Amino acid sequence: MAVIYVFNPEHDLALANGSPYFNAPLAAKQFAMDCRMLPSMLFGTNKDIYCSADMLKTVDISAVEAVEPWGWDKAVANSLLKAGVDTKLLPDNSRLDRIRHLSNRNVAITALDYMKCKQPLDIPLPRMLATVDEAVALMDEYGSVVYKMPWSGSGKGIRICKNGLTDNDVRWLANVIDKQSAVIGEKYNTVVVDFAMEFYVDDSVRFEGYSLFEVNGGCYKNSMLMSDDAIENYLKQWVGMDELRLCRDNITIYMSQLLGNDYKGCFGVDMYVYADIDGYKLNPMVEINMRMTMGYVANAVRRKLLATDMQKMYVQYDSTAGNILLHHKEMLKKYPLMSTSEGKILSGYMSLTPPTEQSNYNIYVL
Repeated sequence: MAVIYVFNPEHDLALANGSPYFNAPLAAKQFAMDCRMLPSMLFGTNKDIYCSADMLKTVDISAVEAVEPWGWDKAVANSLLKAGVDTKLLPDNSRLDRIRHLSNRNVAITALDYMKCKQPLDIPLPRMLATVDEAVALMDEYGSVVYKMPWSGSGKGIRICKNGLTDNDVRWLANVIDKQSAVIGEKYNTVVVDFAMEFYVDDSVRFEGYSLFEVNGGCYKNSMLMSDDAIENYLKQWVGMDELRLCRDNITIYMSQLLGNDYKGCFGVDMYVYADIDGYKLNPMVEINMRMTMGYVANAVRRKLLATDMQKMYVQYDSTAGNILLHHKEMLKKYPLMSTSEGKILSGYMSLTPPTEQSNYNIYVL
């Protein structure tokens, strides 16, 4: 069975736009093209097709029996349809609308509210704010606030405001409310560590593992490629394992009830530990990503390819043509792969998305 794996990292932006005719920014298209081979390292066979949405019109889909995008939205479904993919392989509009609804950050608020009813969690609920006045009132209440678009991608829809609002902040809030009918506001917390729980949905919701990652300005930076046991041992300096596992169980129950038969595939729940005046606390429901995630990939890379917990997975960007390929060649020489007799990597450099002279992006393990 041949599968088309469509790497569409513009998915979150497409959800925010909502149109089947969404045209992704050039940077997102470049990322998609440069890193389209990422699924081949983990999930595919030599019969499968790996492409970006823009490349669909150039591939032979005659033997395709399944489609696996990074995330389902109306734009990628429309691209697949125009490429000639059988409609039986695509979700219909009602299911696409449902996936978009599930991807709204408000769903994470209702999930956190459910979890607070099931276990002791000392964190205030984020709020959906329908007016700028409500957003200003939240700032008056908390002093420092994180505002979020209901739908957004790549950290672009997050605005951290400390000690009041500037005129630019107010204009941003008004623009978000105008375009998406509301903005989400929550108390600003000092994050100690970011991590996630990764899940897969088929006949049921099952926990696939943890991911531990770093962000910069709200954007994904890298993942620590550690086993689930190693991640738990790392996290236990701040959070109890009984609390963490109760969170996992309650997320599984809530999402099973919420999703029903409306969704099949991966989703990830972002979390963090933060420092408060009376110690460290857990926010177990920052947002829900109804798609494949870098965290899911990182967890799969660790299990399938690596022998130790010492590596990281990086997303690299360089705007100058040729620099990514040059860096790739230098790293191959500087950090040669060392492997076990079973073929698992002990140390060294490996690109998960082999670059070309035209590449501006690379995803690699070191």
